[in-house]
Amino acid sequence: MKTIVIAVSVLVVLIIIVTAVEYNRPKPINWSQTYSRYDKIPYGTFIFRDMLEKLYPGTVCLNNNEPPYESLQPYLEVGGYKNQSGNLYIAVSNSFIPDSFDTDHILSFVSRGNTALIAATYFSGDFTDTLGFEETYIWEGNDSTQGKERFVNRHLKHNSDYYFRKGIVVRGFDKIDTANAHVIAVDDDNRPTILKYNIGNGSMIICSNPVAFTNYTIMSHKNRGYFERVLAYIPPIYGDIIWDDFYAIGKREPQSPFRYLLSQEPLLYALWIGIIGVCIYLFWFGKRKQRIIPIVAPITNTTLEFAHTVGTLYFERGNHKNLADKKITHFLEFLRSRFYIKTNILDKDFLAELHEKSGHDFVKIERLFAHISAIRQSSSISEESMVSICTAIDDFYHHCNAAATMQH
Repeated sequence: MKTIVIAVSVLVVLIIIVTAVEYNRPKPINWSQTYSRYDKIPYGTFIFRDMLEKLYPGTVCLNNNEPPYESLQPYLEVGGYKNQSGNLYIAVSNSFIPDSFDTDHILSFVSRGNTALIAATYFSGDFTDTLGFEETYIWEGNDSTQGKERFVNRHLKHNSDYYFRKGIVVRGFDKIDTANAHVIAVDDDNRPTILKYNIGNGSMIICSNPVAFTNYTIMSHKNRGYFERVLAYIPPIYGDIIWDDFYAIGKREPQSPFRYLLSQEPLLYALWIGIIGVCIYLFWFGKRKQRIIPIVAPITNTTLEFAHTVGTLYFERGNHKNLADKKITHFLEFLRSRFYIKTNILDKDFLAELHEKSGHDFVKIERLFAHISAIRQSSSISEESMVSICTAIDDFYHHCNAAATMQH
């Protein structure tokens, strides 16, 4: 008894130690490029989103998870409850893929005296065709490589280039419509990375490096001034700031099947009353009032289960040759016992005799045994070959069973 107590005590202490070590172990850094305002990981945009309210005091920063044709519609309605000018639309994501309908709403929003800041690695065809630019793939970095950028405006030039590291995908702009686009920043090879378009009474800034607006970059003392220089091209904002998460994380809707019940207060109360009532009923009337009736399991076909288990084992191991050989061996045994013919030599005389006794099509018999000969000479076969030989043999079985039925 004393030994058992000591053993249990040691086991409990070990469990506590292991639990404490696992709990206090530092979590690995998540380098996923989410660009989400909710994420404080390196490639989230929590800091940038939080700083906007401090950089533009007096404005309302709205979080949006709807497509632009829904989120920007209030700003396009004449006499609506939203200011038609002086607003800022921001979208930071891995890919910016608005359709033609969304693109038209964004351009209409900008032309009314608003500003749009869009940073993404990939842009869609509708958007690029409308603005007249193309992307060019430069390279995809890893943990040791880095990309460089600098601003072309001499008043915004930094003492050194801005560096972006940790496996970013570097892209730039190509075939720019120089009549409408103004280059703000370029990379080390003078490829444009930030463009500004003057559209109507507003402007649109497009950046091919969304990593520049993430927590990792903003907190880096070497790159801290990058996004500030981008914001220098944005005119004074006296309306709303629309932070668009639609292209970064999509719609954040409740996934619960009770989402409508949870959204309506009366239905929510009814749901809770129902849950509490069910719990009370289970507590008071949950005990059985008679003995448990034992379940009698039906007799199983162990032979069929064994065949299924063996077949599954061979299939999962991928040993198609072994399974085909066994299928062929069983088939030849069937021929010997059914038609009383020898199967040691599979020549033309054998095929003719089998055709005469079985009545099966001679061409099919010839193809079947040619396939059998090829499998026997091969060291391994494909899954398609195994399925083909099994189908041909099963076809022979089906013919023999049909012929026997007609004779009876």
